[in-house]
Amino acid sequence: MEGLTQGAAPMTREEKKKWLMRVTRINEEIRELEEMRKTSMERATAITASYSKAAAGGGADPHKFEPVAMAGEILDKRIRDLQKAVAEEVMVIGNMQKTTNMSDKRRILLLRYISGMEWDEIAKRIHYSERHAKRMMDDAIDHLIIPMELAEGEKESEKEQTCHGMS
Repeated sequence: MEGLTQGAAPMTREEKKKWLMRVTRINEEIRELEEMRKTSMERATAITASYSKAAAGGGADPHKFEPVAMAGEILDKRIRDLQKAVAEEVMVIGNMQKTTNMSDKRRILLLRYISGMEWDEIAKRIHYSERHAKRMMDDAIDHLIIPMELAEGEKESEKEQTCHGMS
């Protein structure tokens, strides 16, 4: 994240919104991966318990659980990668112009795209109407500067998803 040195990507408001909305997809994937990790650990624990009862003589095969451990490592790595992408987005929002009128706008972006809040919740939280909060968000998105390498990274991941969807 510290090495983001290139200029801003020329993006429309809709492209910026799409870039911001990826966090919703990322957070959903993180939840699914964490659930998979939890389920696989529960199964591994159940297998270990039943296996150790059956093999009371101590003849357990130490390689039996390597696939479960490998799967856990793969899931953990993917979760870390996804969390890094969320952190990059938080950094971009945090780097918006640091003026008084932008602090509420930054907060709206964080509440909407990072926390996934609905408009009524956001409006209550910032003490504005939903309509005004939406206008403030549009203005915030217009001021958002997305580093070129982050915008290009999103385009690459979209290409990968499209390619995987065709096979």
